Amino acid sequence: MECALPTATNRCNSPSRRCSSRESRPTRTVSRKRPNRLCRLDKTRRSRQIWLPRDPHSFAPTSWRPFRQTVVRRRIRQPLVSRKWIDCRWPTGPEPKPNLERPLRSVLRDLSLVEALQKVSEESGLGIDLVPGSTTDAAGLLDGQEPRVGYLDLRGAKTHQALDWILRPARLSWRLVNGRIVAASDRRAEGLSTWVYDVRQVALPSADELKPLADPQPRVELFQRAAEQFLAAVRTELALDGPAAVAWFAPGKLLVTAPAEKHAALETLLQQLVDPKHQPRDGLGPLHRETSRRAVEWQATVSKVRTARRDAAVAAVHGEYGWRLLAAAADGQVDVEALTELQIAWKDPATQQLLAGDAEGLLLRSSWILAESARALPLEADLQNLAAFARQQTRPAADKALAALTNTPEDAEAFAKVLYAALTLHDDAAYRQAASRLLLSEAAADSALGRRSHDRPSTPVGARER
Repeated sequence: MECALPTATNRCNSPSRRCSSRESRPTRTVSRKRPNRLCRLDKTRRSRQIWLPRDPHSFAPTSWRPFRQTVVRRRIRQPLVSRKWIDCRWPTGPEPKPNLERPLRSVLRDLSLVEALQKVSEESGLGIDLVPGSTTDAAGLLDGQEPRVGYLDLRGAKTHQALDWILRPARLSWRLVNGRIVAASDRRAEGLSTWVYDVRQVALPSADELKPLADPQPRVELFQRAAEQFLAAVRTELALDGPAAVAWFAPGKLLVTAPAEKHAALETLLQQLVDPKHQPRDGLGPLHRETSRRAVEWQATVSKVRTARRDAAVAAVHGEYGWRLLAAAADGQVDVEALTELQIAWKDPATQQLLAGDAEGLLLRSSWILAESARALPLEADLQNLAAFARQQTRPAADKALAALTNTPEDAEAFAKVLYAALTLHDDAAYRQAASRLLLSEAAADSALGRRSHDRPSTPVGARER
């Protein structure tokens, strides 16, 4: 029940009913200058009347103490008309905006994109939603690799900074929607968005189609016809009109500006065009036969290119972060970032491919760096485990290098591999003895690497010319 409490008299002027109460002396007087207040009667204690401001913005206490001061004791002569519970809570205004300036204290190590966002959500107290399909879009832009967070130190970083550092490397963005963080790729966000589609595998002629054409001019005309045919089919299927647009951004790159539902329709269309088992409608039959054949021809090439890029990225991690880890270990410290990146690299299948290829020397050197760092930091359990794992993985390559140096003592590459393997397996007496006999032999000294090592000055650095 609500009634307007008068300021000078004790009579209620509520239009719903006329009520009167006997004159009594309140424990606290009310100033005439205060705004009109609401009279709320408490069911549990009928002798208590709680005054709240009619306008919540006219009286905004910073605590509940002013609220308690507005309690006035009176005697109620007439009983309550309604026995329903009366809400005496302070009137609430609009919900506060999420605090994106809150500092974080966590360190992210080898987490998927979803796990990293969950960590930020738990620490910041904000709800974070990842739109379905966004990780697939990110993988397509990252050569098929699932977006992950290798190492990210968020200590002292603000929430909006953490979101940028996590999502931008994955080609994703975030926005604030109804008090929650929504992360998505641009084409899955609401409203018009622009996205570039790589359609080289289906839109452009393959190498087999260009073989019969020796002159450049017929090849150019073939490319133009294929591009125009594909562009016309996309415009017809999507029925794009108004502000939406489809155009060629670069050879094999299709620029599409459309709402999210049109982007989803285009994604479905591209999947159907590369699937040889799909039964298209009558208008797309000839185009589907061409695009499905081109996709099969391009599949092996695309797989090789992605594998080569991944192998190069993993090899760069072994070459860069190994020296950082060893430098920190020489100083009696552990470089957590370098250790984390090396843990990820050694678990990656690309490392096994590098061991089976021509990068055995790089990985034997990386294993030696881990062994030396583990000897310098014996209390670091993660480092000890990684060094043991790397030693186990490189042992076949070490035996192979020892056999190669035995057959060709003048092989400089085999010399370097055996040297790193012997330094890594310092506690293996049999391997070290066999390696020492080959490394110190006259044939090994006559090799390119042996001559280079003997040509160096034997005097210490400090004893050189000052």
